[in-house]
Amino acid sequence: MITLEGLTKLYWPAPLTKVGALLDAKALHPRRSARNHLIVMARSNGIPVSRVDEVLYVVGLAS
Repeated sequence: MITLEGLTKLYWPAPLTKVGALLDAKALHPRRSARNHLIVMARSNGIPVSRVDEVLYVVGLAS
């Protein structure tokens, strides 16, 4: 069983605010860009959309 701060995965309110995740955007939505996929993930986890461009810049993937 996976726990984080004493909670099992089922009870994490916004998991991407605590741990990273790599999801294949094309597997979920074939025409969605990686940036748009990250925006969807940010919004669904209460992360500011501005953070997407910040992270893409940090990892060298900003356009």
